[in-house]
Parts: sequence; C-alpha cells; structure tokens
Amino acid sequence: MEHTSSQLIDYFRRCYRADSYGISISDVSRLRSNRHLEINGHDELASGGLPKLPLVEANVEQLYTQTEKYKKERLLIYGCFFVRGKVTTTSGFSSSRTLNSPLIYFPAQIHPQDTSGAYYLSIDQSDLRVNRPLLRQLLKPDLDSAELESFPVVEWPLAMESVAQVSKWLRQHTVIVNLEELGRWPTLTASSDMTASDSAESSGDRITVRCACALLLAERAKGSRGVLHELGVLSQPGTVSSALSALLGQAHEVLSAPSATEPDLIPGLLSRPQLTALENAAKETVSLISGPPGTGKSYTIAAIAIDRMLHGESVLVVSKSEQAIKVVGEKLNETFNLQQGYVHTTQRNFQTSMKEYLDALLSMGVASRVNPERIHRQLTDVKRELDGVSQTFQKQLNWSRWISGRLAQSSQRSGVWGRMLNGVLSWLSARKDPAVLWRSPEEIGTLQERRESLCADYINAYRVQQLDTLLNTRRGEVTKFLQALKARDSKMQEERFAQTNIGDVLGAFPIWLVNVNELNRVLPLQAELFDVVIFDEATQCDIATSIPALQRAKRAVIVGDGKQLRHVSFVSRREQQSIFDYCRLNPAYAQQYNYREQSLLDLASDTIQKQTAVCLLDEYYRGKTDLISFSNRYFYQDRLKVMRSRPGELIEPALSFTQVEGERTRTGRNSEESRQVIQHIESFVEKYADSGLKPSIGVLSPFREQAQYLEKTIASTFSESDIQAHKIRVDTPYGFQGEERDLMLLSMAIDENSARAAAYLNREDMFNVAVTRAKERMHVYHSVAATTLARDNLFRRYLEHNHLQASEGRANQARCEFAETLSAALVQEGYQCWQGFEVAGVEIDVLCQKQGQLLGIDLIGFPGDFHDSYDVETYKSLFRSGIRVLPMPYSVWLQQPEACLKMINDQLLSLMDGADR
Repeated sequence: MEHTSSQLIDYFRRCYRADSYGISISDVSRLRSNRHLEINGHDELASGGLPKLPLVEANVEQLYTQTEKYKKERLLIYGCFFVRGKVTTTSGFSSSRTLNSPLIYFPAQIHPQDTSGAYYLSIDQSDLRVNRPLLRQLLKPDLDSAELESFPVVEWPLAMESVAQVSKWLRQHTVIVNLEELGRWPTLTASSDMTASDSAESSGDRITVRCACALLLAERAKGSRGVLHELGVLSQPGTVSSALSALLGQAHEVLSAPSATEPDLIPGLLSRPQLTALENAAKETVSLISGPPGTGKSYTIAAIAIDRMLHGESVLVVSKSEQAIKVVGEKLNETFNLQQGYVHTTQRNFQTSMKEYLDALLSMGVASRVNPERIHRQLTDVKRELDGVSQTFQKQLNWSRWISGRLAQSSQRSGVWGRMLNGVLSWLSARKDPAVLWRSPEEIGTLQERRESLCADYINAYRVQQLDTLLNTRRGEVTKFLQALKARDSKMQEERFAQTNIGDVLGAFPIWLVNVNELNRVLPLQAELFDVVIFDEATQCDIATSIPALQRAKRAVIVGDGKQLRHVSFVSRREQQSIFDYCRLNPAYAQQYNYREQSLLDLASDTIQKQTAVCLLDEYYRGKTDLISFSNRYFYQDRLKVMRSRPGELIEPALSFTQVEGERTRTGRNSEESRQVIQHIESFVEKYADSGLKPSIGVLSPFREQAQYLEKTIASTFSESDIQAHKIRVDTPYGFQGEERDLMLLSMAIDENSARAAAYLNREDMFNVAVTRAKERMHVYHSVAATTLARDNLFRRYLEHNHLQASEGRANQARCEFAETLSAALVQEGYQCWQGFEVAGVEIDVLCQKQGQLLGIDLIGFPGDFHDSYDVETYKSLFRSGIRVLPMPYSVWLQQPEACLKMINDQLLSLMDGADR
C-alpha cells in the first residue's frame, strides 16, 4: 500500500492540530465579553445528551458575528473542566503565570437555526482534544513530561467512568487540590462569569478545577494559524515541490536541476566539510549538514546563501529559533559584510522597516554603483597570485624536506665520501635563501585577506547592479510587493501577492531569513518559489511545521545535530496511531513518519540515499579543549578538532567543579547550590563593574523546579541593569539549545538520595546540550559524589572524565632531537615551549609562547616524528584557528641557527604589533 503526498500531509496536519499548537487558551479571562459564553445547568454536548444546544444568551449574536468574521484568525471551541490558579514561569523574570484554561475542548459551531433568529450550538464530536500544554504545567515538580503518556484515553461521549479515570490521574500526577469537584459532572458549577479576571486570583497560589463549560472564541497563534491553513491547502491533491517530494518518499515524481558552486567568491576560509556543504546545496535535492555545538553552522549557512545568490538563485533560511535566525543575519552582515540583498523578517517592526526601505528605493533608486566586473577582474588576479605563491611555497617545502633529510643522513656517515656528500648537500642548501621560505606564510595570509576583502566588495557591487537592473526593467513588481505589505488584512494581502511576480521580487532580495511559523505572513504559498530552503536547528523542527517551507523550494539543506534535543510534542502515542490509521497510511512507514519522535533532521537522514549528501562540520570554535572534551569522546567519537586549543588551558582550565553540602528537597530545589551560584555571579559582576564590555552569563539546571528557583532568586538579587548588561539567562537545557554564554554556571540539583532524578541525567541529548553552552568558562555546582552514582550514569562519567587528558598527554613529551634542541634554545631566549601540542586536529611540532603571543614551528626534514612538513592547506587551517606557523628546515638550522632564532623573534614582534593594532 503506497501513500500519496497529500495523504501524508493530511496526517501531519491532523497531528499538528491535535498538538494544541493552534490556539491560545492558557488564560481565557483575557477574552473580551463578546468572545465567550458560559454554559449553565448540565453538560449536554460533551456527555452526548443533546446533538445541539439552543443558545438564548444576549451576546450570542455578537459571538456568532465574530466567529464568521475571523474564521482564519480565531477558533470557536467548547471547553470543559476549567483549571485555574498560578504557576511559576520558566522564562523571563516574572514570578508567575495565571492559568484559566479548559482541560478538554472541542471545535464548535454556532448555527442560525430558522427564520425566528434562534441560534444553536454543536461540537465536532470526532475531534475531542486534551489540553496537554496545560497538563505539562500542572505536573508535580519531580515528574517528567513523559508522564503525560499515561493520561487516560478520553473519547466522546464523555461518561462518568472516563471522568473518574481523569480525576484519579490528576490526583496522582498534578498539583490540583480540589479534584472532588469533578464528581458533580455533568452538573455544572453555577457562576456569574467564570472568565472574570479575578477568578484565578481568588485561589491564591493553589491550582483548582471547576466543573464548568464555556463557549470561547480563542485566538489562533499567529504561526500556528498560518501553518494549519497552509497544511490544509497542501493536503489537497496538487503540485508538490522537488524538496518536499523527496522528503515524503515521492522523489521519483520530480527532481530538481543541479547548479554550480564557486567557493572562491566567498569572503572567508572554508574547511573541507564546508566546501562539501556548498557543493551539496548546489546539486542535491536534499542534503544534510551535521553540526555539533560550536562548529560554525551559522557561518556555513551564510556561506551557502551567498554562494547561491552569486549564481542567481534565491534562498530561504528558516528556523523555529529566533536566535538562530538572528545569528545567521549577523554572519551575513558582520562576518561576510553583506550590505544588500537579504531580508530579515524576524526583526522587530519588519514590515514597517521594509515598507520604508522600499518607499525610499522606489523614490531614490540605489545609492551607488560600482562595476562588479572590474572587481571580479581584480579578484581573479589576486587569486592567480595566491595560487602561484601557494604552489611555490609547496615546492619550497618539498625541497626543504628532501635536502634536510639527506643532510641529516649524511651527517651520520663517516669517511671521505660522507664528508664529500655532506659538503655538496650543504652547498645546495646554502643556494636557497631561507628568507623566501619564511616570508611565504605571511605573504599567503596577506593575499588571502586581500582576496576576502575583494570578495565582499564584489558581492555588494553585484547586488547593487542586480537591484538597479530590476528597478529599470521591472519596477512595477517591486511596487506591487510594497502594496501587498501595506494591505490592511490578510485577505487583501493574499490578493495582492497573487498579482505580483514574486520571482522578480526575489531578484531584488534573494536571501530571506524567516521564522518557520511566520512564512505565511510574508510570502505566498507557491511551489518552488525559492531555489533552496535551509533549515537551521532542524532537530527542533517538527515535520508538520516544516512542510510549508519545503513546498516553497526546489532543494533543501537540513542543518542540525542529532545529539541535541528534539521538538516537544504533546500528542500521545495512542492519538498519533489513531490519526495514522485514519489517514490509511502504510504501517511500514509508521516509524519514518512518526510525528512525535521524528524531527525534520531525522526524516532527512532516513530519506537521503547516498552518504556524499551528508557532511559533518568538525572544527570546534566555541571554547577550549576541556569544554568539549567529554561530548567529543562520548557523543562525537573524537571527530571534532578543537580550533581554540591552547597550552595555557593546562595552567588555567576553562572547566571547574565545586561539590557543596546541598540537599535536594521533595519539590526539586537545592538552596545551597543556588546560594553558591548567586555568590559566583556577584563576584563576576563586581569584577567587570568598570568594564565597557561585560561578559554574558548563563545559569542552567537540568531540572525545571531548580531553574525556576534560581530565576526567582537572581531576579530578586540583581538589578535589572546588571541582568541586561550581562545578558543573564536562567533555564533548563530545553531553553538553552541554540544559545551560548561566556560564563555558564550549572546547578545539577541532585544529592545522594535522589536516585530517580539522577537517572534523568542519562538523557544523552539533554546532557549534551547542558554541558556545551559555554564559550569561555563553565563552573559546575553539585551536591553528590561521583561514586554514589550508578557506574553508567552520564554525570558520574562527566565528573570522572579527564577533560584535559589529550592536551596533557602530548604536551612536553620528548618527541625528537631536533625539537629538543630548538626548544632548549628558545627557552634560553625566554620562551615557553610545547612539543606536539594539538590545535585544530594538527600536532604542531613546536609551539612557543612569549609575552602572550603564540607561534607554531613546522620542523622539516630531521628523521623522526616531525620529519614531514605540513602542506599548504594545513598552514591555512592553522591560520583559520588563529595560529601563525613558521617553517623550519633542519638544513637551515644546521647552517644558520642564529638566523633561525632571529626570524622567530621577528615573527613574534610582528604578532605583537598586530595585536596592538
């Protein structure tokens, strides 16, 4: 039994709808009086007593009018069993959030019954929905959200037995205090107005439930509103994009045409995996980029977007994370200096600023015109020179390795022939000026910087030219797009979008950065509108939300990390299976299209047929060795190259631990750990009180209750100005995914008596996110000894792991005679030296440091570990990691040791001058 694209899309639409993403009903007391109506007497609809209920209340006509007028924006629902009270928040710094929300609800409809003007109410009996986001907030502090799976199956018509089962479950799992109230159902509690704003406050901090029913015209969440609407359109038979077809297993229907790539026009040095990512984005219908924390995902996405733009293609970059979108925009603007050609719709007041920009553009034209062809010719000349210098340098390295090796061998021979051979080799070596070899790395670096500057100039000149051409040939389309943005309502906007050639608009603005939930607000639903869509943080993207974005593109690039947290779904497994069966899908595909558990990244991984369409970003830039060592070993098989590894980390590690005498309370709090965290922040804030640039601070606990407790304590301890200045954020790993801070403070909030809580730490995705957020420093506070935890517990392994083992194992080992001799001479000159220290996955033969500046030395030709020279690409890789390397042939050292030491000192002075500038 084969499925069709429309069948699958309908399945994902129904799952998404059942996930309660569609409406905002957490506090219905906020609703205006003409948008709610309480039902009195008995619950005849949910119990099945009546198919329709007559409505005689005074405001029913207003409610009916509102419902008909705002069908897209709002949803009429019939809610039952209202939960009220206050819960503490997990985001921001407010102390609590008011709840006044139905536990169960149905989509509803008001019918004008006859000419007399009577109104009747009916509910969609086939669509009973449990308010799972509400239940998650009501769970007892020591329970995980996985407990929601055990919630009883509830079906229409409701029976006393079902209500009793619900009551029993709520008693065992939630903090609701008056569950005997449910015993009166189907008789409803009388009330003058159950949505009054003070109704929730009357119970104080207690969470209570009322046996009440009400008709509510709830606001559809803006993002969900668009997603549901577009999924509804796509669930009907029609044209499906190449990217969406491939991911839904229909790749044989349509295949996208491959394009070319030109990485030499990207203003930056790209690693081999990044070059593969660029090529895959140009050629593969679906490609996957696996990006562990701190490995340059955003940089790679920005590079792909620019590459596609320079080949006349349009790019849509989407994510559920506003932060992820923001970082990509910063990379385009700050790292790649892109000033024209991209639209960042997640910026505040986007539509206002976009309308102002278009008004200015249409009235004044482009600001300046520079001939991009002239810049391209200069760029070609610089690239030719760079290639020539690189090739010459490689030949010099090969010659130096050959002559140095022969000299080393001949110096060990005795007799006349040995002395003669040594003399000839020394003469040959002396004919080569070592200064030419020593100047080459710096010359390559200078040319590389010149190339990158010209690349940025070319990109901006190219964009201005394209925009100028568009205004001179198809100005009317830009005007139509501006009028669509100025439309007063969504219907008018949709009509104006339909009249606009969006392809011409994308010629002016080829790169769009959009939150995946907001696509419908700014772009029409048109198959293959873009050449490429790029999903960032794809583990957080559920498949349903991703479908409208995929429909808009020919090719898709999926970027994420399978070792991090996935999206959270409140649909139960039973409910998901029921929807799967209803849509008549083949059981063989149940796991592949598992809405709850499969992220977009998982689906892409299952769909891609060849490994060449997948690449792993393996250069870690975020922090030092000890900040990634554990995750690199346990989650990434030691495949990450630490680009910022430095020998100073052996003296002052970036990761530290403090075991305190704290205790975990029954509610999950650890006050001693909280006290220590507060003290740490106080000393840190005081340290940087007079600093213009204040490092950011993150506070993380794996447990919700401890995170909330820390959040409240920090809000009451520190001023708002300090919180803002240091960007203090407090959250669980779920809230920190995609975020980073200079200083991270972890409160593990377990003790030796909390075995159940300790077991939660074995969630690999959660733990990996928790320990990889720091850029400069991380300090872990814990109230448990490693030996009291189970041997396989991740936190025990983390505590016992030697986070600097790799660096300690290689540093200062005697590796070869040449390295020992040179190191000794440098120590006499006041240097510190390390042999074989690893940076960026490369063992640097000798790494020396003086006055805070590091210089790598590539020993060439002496027999032993350091005989071979690096190739040019390795020099470039080390340059990318911030280490300048000087080639040192053994032949030159033998003949001119003083000149070698002088060159090292000159290089160091050059580095110091650069640092001062």
